[in-house]
Amino acid sequence: MTRRLICSAVTALALVGCGGSLATGSNENGRGEPSGLSDAGLAGAPDSAGADSGRAGVLTVHGAPLSHASTIAADESHVYWVTEPGTVLRQSKLGGAVSTVATDRCGANRIALDDAYVYFSAGWSSSDCPGTVSRVPKVGGPVTRVTSQFTFPDGGGFVLDDESVYFVGMPADASGNGPSTAAVYAAPKSGGTAVVVAAPAATGAPAVDGENVYWLAPQGLPPDPTTAVPVSIMQTPRHGGANRMLATLTRNITALVFFDDRVYWVASGRHGVEYLCIDCGAPAQVQSLGPGESSPKALVTMSSGKLISDAVVDSGGLWLTLEGTRSGQGIDYPPNDDHTGALIRVPTGGAQESVATDLPFVSDLAVDRDHVFATQDTSPLSLAK
Repeated sequence: MTRRLICSAVTALALVGCGGSLATGSNENGRGEPSGLSDAGLAGAPDSAGADSGRAGVLTVHGAPLSHASTIAADESHVYWVTEPGTVLRQSKLGGAVSTVATDRCGANRIALDDAYVYFSAGWSSSDCPGTVSRVPKVGGPVTRVTSQFTFPDGGGFVLDDESVYFVGMPADASGNGPSTAAVYAAPKSGGTAVVVAAPAATGAPAVDGENVYWLAPQGLPPDPTTAVPVSIMQTPRHGGANRMLATLTRNITALVFFDDRVYWVASGRHGVEYLCIDCGAPAQVQSLGPGESSPKALVTMSSGKLISDAVVDSGGLWLTLEGTRSGQGIDYPPNDDHTGALIRVPTGGAQESVATDLPFVSDLAVDRDHVFATQDTSPLSLAK
């Protein structure tokens, strides 16, 4: 693949860019689901728009770095990822030996970086292992708890800004019991009391833009295991304040990202408990909302049967991983990973292209100026742009 330099700086969340907002497609259709482009590609960049006009559903511009909750992250020199059981690893981008940053007997789910530390989450598993977000120096060393005593309803996804760690969780007692609905919390990066930023109900993993937190608010419970419920994309000031609903759609949301001056999300089916396919009747899409826009746009619409497991953005376009397949029988998931996942590139103004195949059933993504990284069974896949 041709290498192309991206005008960006690696941040605590491994993704940040300058300019080059992604294209927008057509307005949403009568079913409340944005209609958009096909697999053919991504349209050109929209005209620039001004800051928030104060109308509900219009995104405020802050020009801050994007955020993205993931199991993999990169800085200027290394790529970091988590493996079972509760181990955070790192490797030079030039290759070489893989080193252990931290091992936590309570687990490690998602990670994020700042200049000095790797942050990782672990879900509640027992009174000895309450749900936590911790940090450790990048070169290894003592692990410090940032916050604890939480359950994470959706895998412990979290993001950082210059001040805080943001996550969706529920306070838990020693038995793991707590409220029936989750909220968005913020805790100081150096450790301290987590406070509610947004409520009353939240799911998934949040995103931040330097001024606001973006989060998902489900509207009720699904009628059956394969049906998605309406979910609102919400915006709340990062220090607390009034919630603003940006969009509501009846889809399963698998990723939420902020980049440049736009918020992005993946609306896609996925395979869940007993391999039931949740929200698989509608095509998988990447949707977005930017300044001056009151309705979300569909940037990419996948063909039938293709499910998006993760997405990241850079100033050149989108990178997507597609869910693979699993054969055999079993509860939760069939036991055999067929390694049929794929990495897809959708450049702004260009055609979609497959850049890697044989990925695991689910693969998470990170990007920096020069490379895209995708999780595999052992060390990550690294591809020059």
